[in-house]
Amino acid sequence: MTFAGFRNIVNHEFKLEFRQKFSFAAQLLYVAAVVFIIYLSFFEPETLVWNSLFWIIMVFSGLQGGATAFNREFGNSSLFYYQYCDPLLIYFAKIFSVWIKLLILGFVSWFIMSVILGDPVLNKSLFMVTLILGSLGFASLFSFLSAIAIGSGNSGLLLAVLSFPVLLPILLSVINLSVSAMIPNPGDSSGYLMTLISVILIVFALGILLFPFLWRS
Repeated sequence: MTFAGFRNIVNHEFKLEFRQKFSFAAQLLYVAAVVFIIYLSFFEPETLVWNSLFWIIMVFSGLQGGATAFNREFGNSSLFYYQYCDPLLIYFAKIFSVWIKLLILGFVSWFIMSVILGDPVLNKSLFMVTLILGSLGFASLFSFLSAIAIGSGNSGLLLAVLSFPVLLPILLSVINLSVSAMIPNPGDSSGYLMTLISVILIVFALGILLFPFLWRS
């Protein structure tokens, strides 16, 4: 697994994404439409409501991006990828590309919600760290489970069943961390940060162990 190969796969992913602009544009439209609906419904939502709605947007954006991450690799192009690409190279390149797209959507969502609904975030650096790690957690989880689901041929049901138990600790961690970034005198949030990092590392470890076997099958 080389950096040059990783970079080539990532570049290939973004080129395909820009060729099919409707996919990313649809996600941006989804973000803008949800924020506008929130504005019509709440006008100026409370801090906890703002936080919850923000992460609802992030979860569904991550699910939409991660659920289709391996469609090409397990579809018509599977023989080409199988012959010329290392499975772990593909795995991490997919996670990275989904993570970058999710980060862009996250910062766009934060900007739009701040302009329309106001910005309750007091500790910008903590919220940015939470957004970066949360996006990585969603990207790694949904991409890994998408590979399992698509490889087994039962993508929709299996993805929903497998993702929920692992998604809960990620959601609890990011919600509590972002709440800490929105209140004047937060308590110690290092425990939630360590939980979030631990879950991400576990998902990475499971992907390293299981994805090569799934790829060969």
